Amino acid sequence: MEKTSKTKSLAMGVLLGALYFTMTYTLAPISYMDIQFRVSEGLKILSVFFGPWAIMGLLIGEMLVNLLSPISAILDALSPWIAALPGMALMYRWRKNLVRLIGGSIIHDIMLSAWVATMLHAVFGLPFYYTWFTVFLGELASVTIFGYTLYMSVRKMIPRMLESGSK
Repeated sequence: MEKTSKTKSLAMGVLLGALYFTMTYTLAPISYMDIQFRVSEGLKILSVFFGPWAIMGLLIGEMLVNLLSPISAILDALSPWIAALPGMALMYRWRKNLVRLIGGSIIHDIMLSAWVATMLHAVFGLPFYYTWFTVFLGELASVTIFGYTLYMSVRKMIPRMLESGSK
């Protein structure tokens, strides 16, 4: 049973990472620069169901798609590890308390927005506070609002799927 659970977690990590990459790349015009709405960021909250492998899969998917970023491939590829990982770790740690889960999501949004704003300011000279605010709004909408909606839609379905596949 434990091995099956780890295998499913790893498989979900790969699947979520591939989905993140595909969604971001497909929606590239709205996924980069100072006004961005990465629909794929909403997937991050699903990692609370599948644990560390899902978090790693999403971060690797984010890193790979960020290598295609107009900002700076190297700088943007660091984003998941510097800015997203701490917030995702909080979401996972606080997954059993909905208010804390949303709090972890907002912390993720703040950190990632600050990192992106710093890069856009350094590379393109865009104003930091304006950029932070616009990226934060996109993150808030995609991770916290869309992610929360996705979470509420599947939270009862996923445990049943995991149980039925292990029998």
